[in-house]
Amino acid sequence: MSVAAASVALVRRVTIGRLQVSVAQTRRERSRGLLGLDELPVDRALLLERCRSVHTVGMRFPIDAVLLDRGFRVLDVRPMPPGRILWPRRGVRHVLEVPPGSAPPIGVRLRISPAIPRPEDEARAASS
Repeated sequence: MSVAAASVALVRRVTIGRLQVSVAQTRRERSRGLLGLDELPVDRALLLERCRSVHTVGMRFPIDAVLLDRGFRVLDVRPMPPGRILWPRRGVRHVLEVPPGSAPPIGVRLRISPAIPRPEDEARAASS
């Protein structure tokens, strides 16, 4: 599966710095994650909101798992080769999966900018 095909299925996209981030929203998107991809381009990432642990079982490439608190501050960055499990960590509320070496520094609070508005955001704006 190409990166383009995988990212089309993930409707909500945001930008974090120079990264184009797909946000997995449905249970299916969250469980599929990056599986089936041959690589993760250096300018792409996957955000798993309300997630405390991830795995790379069945993946073909390594990632860096960026562990975030509820305010999207970077708590830790864990390199994850294929076939690994990252168990839940204290204080972690979200996980950002990025290509190796692309992780923001620990302690930085990520600024998330919407790239494509969510349907509920558009509905809220229309009713205002």
